[in-house]
Amino acid sequence: MAFQLSNGGYDVLDKIPEEICDEVDDFVTDRATGECIEAVWDDDKFVLCSPGDPDGRVSSVTEAEDVSYVSSPYLPNLLRQGGRKTTSNKNRAHESGEGGHGIADELDETLVLSEVSVLVGEWVPFGSNQIVSLNDKLGSTERVQGGLFTATVDDKPETSNFEINPGLTSVQILDFNLTRHINFEAEINYPEEEGIVQVECFGLHIRVDGTIVYGMLIEAVLDRIKDNISLDHLARVLVDIQQDSSTILVSLLSTHQRALLDMIFLGEALSRDKVNVILATEITPKLMAEQYMDKEDNENELKQVVGDTDCAKDISKEQCCVIGKQGILIVGAGSRMHEELIISYLSLKGRDLYIRNFFNRCLILEDTMRHIRQLITEHEKDPNSINTIRELLSGASRHVILLAETLSYLQESLEMLGDPEVPGDEAGRNLYQMLNIPGVMRDLRERCRDLKKNVSGGGHELQGLREMTVRKRLPQPRPSNHDT
Repeated sequence: MAFQLSNGGYDVLDKIPEEICDEVDDFVTDRATGECIEAVWDDDKFVLCSPGDPDGRVSSVTEAEDVSYVSSPYLPNLLRQGGRKTTSNKNRAHESGEGGHGIADELDETLVLSEVSVLVGEWVPFGSNQIVSLNDKLGSTERVQGGLFTATVDDKPETSNFEINPGLTSVQILDFNLTRHINFEAEINYPEEEGIVQVECFGLHIRVDGTIVYGMLIEAVLDRIKDNISLDHLARVLVDIQQDSSTILVSLLSTHQRALLDMIFLGEALSRDKVNVILATEITPKLMAEQYMDKEDNENELKQVVGDTDCAKDISKEQCCVIGKQGILIVGAGSRMHEELIISYLSLKGRDLYIRNFFNRCLILEDTMRHIRQLITEHEKDPNSINTIRELLSGASRHVILLAETLSYLQESLEMLGDPEVPGDEAGRNLYQMLNIPGVMRDLRERCRDLKKNVSGGGHELQGLREMTVRKRLPQPRPSNHDT
């Protein structure tokens, strides 16, 4: 998109105080030369360069600021089937106030929440065999269950020692079904910066259709115990939850599942998006739903935790729901009573995020095939292109097979879902209407059918490229393990 100032915009610029203009100029220009600073992406970081400093300096824009907090594992009763109770860290809430934070900005708090619960959802390819394997890995059926887990592979198994960096996940089983699901709590033991205190405990629900739910009760953030939790602070806690939840799962997935995720997310599976559902018994100040969508301070606060806001509605006299691009916020007494709708929403939105990335991956594969076709057509210009063609064909073949496999997981998982019943209470009916779960389910099934055509077309295109190499008398690529 491109933007251009109107004449009225120039009039506004003329009225901006000189000191603010100086601040902006100081931020975007090199003090020594007065030239504009350029932001360059260097593999995994932004580097700020200028004519006076060509080497540049690393930007801290991608670094999340840490805050101290204490949490307890949480899973809705709907997902539980007996078993042991979750651990409570309520008695450790005071530890958060003894820790510090890394926030550099001056925060301007507008909205605060009380008794906050967070549910984070995503979808990962799973099946009955993977659930059985996971139960076996965690020792669900054994007398001594759980343990400490890491995804680090021992690359020197012949030696008598195994050294890894600090950062293990402690797992305790809550309840399980050998082929259907597993519920457990996980305590994160990753080292934090000096002065930061984080008691980080998740409740995890993994079921056969690929739905994964991470749940957490926020006991305290900094010196705020249970109540008056700032959305500024909560946004930083959510970033931590998103990052660490991915790290937890990578230790538990099979090698093949990790390969599927890395293929879909282009090797950045640890940074994949998830869906947030935030539940709170009270929000201060208590306003009508439309007053939170003021396009100013209130809405900006909410955007920190649910992304770009779509709508807000009072679903009852006590409860309000805000829907955003990255999740929903439900506040008011009884907000935790909508468990069935919330879990259905998380399950479907997790699939929606996965399908979006799947579609992007299909577009990238199409570009790769166009590039291969061009290389085959012009192979006589560069003798070295034959090896490149062979490698690209082999890689594209592997990716087409993996895409077809993960799509079959998606379609099977959608067949397992049923429409939730319409709740009998007023708040539940209004929330059911807002989330439009049956409509979302129909859309996902239609999109899966379209994706199946894309993947099938990719297979035919790949076969055409192979036949093209035969006509051009190019050496054929050796079949990969996937082809075999």
